Amino acid sequence: MRDLKLEKDVQPGAVRQHSVLVGNYRGAPAEECEELLHRLCAWLSSDAFCPEMEGMRIAVAIIQAFVVHVYLAWIHPFGNGNGRTARLVEVFLLLRAGALVPATHLLSNFYNLTRSRYYTELSELSRPKQGRYPLKSFLSYAVEGLVDGLNEQLSLVASFHLRVIWENHVYSQFRGKKGDHHKRLRDLLLSLRIGEIHRISSMGDLLPDLYHEHYRNKTQRTLQRDLQTLVSEGYLENTSLGYRPRTEILQGMLPKRAQTDS
Repeated sequence: MRDLKLEKDVQPGAVRQHSVLVGNYRGAPAEECEELLHRLCAWLSSDAFCPEMEGMRIAVAIIQAFVVHVYLAWIHPFGNGNGRTARLVEVFLLLRAGALVPATHLLSNFYNLTRSRYYTELSELSRPKQGRYPLKSFLSYAVEGLVDGLNEQLSLVASFHLRVIWENHVYSQFRGKKGDHHKRLRDLLLSLRIGEIHRISSMGDLLPDLYHEHYRNKTQRTLQRDLQTLVSEGYLENTSLGYRPRTEILQGMLPKRAQTDS
């Protein structure tokens, strides 16, 4: 909180000494915050969060991270920065359990992207049902965000992987083929993003660097002939919407996950 403009009763690093209202929810009484924090830490360090089975360490840490987030939001022990503290502790718990660094930041990003629902879930938690405060709804919401984030990351990694293998494959196919014609075909093929359909009907549809290097002094007929050559050799598919790089020819070279995503 250093160098931030804060309210006069907010002291960075210190438990608050005043009452706070968060939306429709009032944080724990100031005189109880210190004790509640100690009890929360003791609970988190207890056997309640010890994995009962081999290989469950990260799974237990995920639940622990969700729980500590909720309880810090409930207690609201600091005058400011409670949300940041909760997200930071989540990251710490996941890292300590061995989760990969990129995955530990997914929850924080998810809460930010779904801020309205995040506050709704926390607000619902503050309303007791039959004298209890069930965590199931918030846990389901957080798990949903974590799973979506992990799937998005895996798809991103798979797409990068596919792009690298595709480029290596194209270079290997044109290696040893001399002359401007083959270099032009290779660069035209590499200019097309994989996973997309490209409508190429004129020189203006080409990337500027490709145009200036290979097609500035060529005719439209040359471009169409080059595209047809790449189609006939199996590198491109000419669909009704445009041209698509045929990355499926790489299926045997990819890990199972990347094969599925491609």
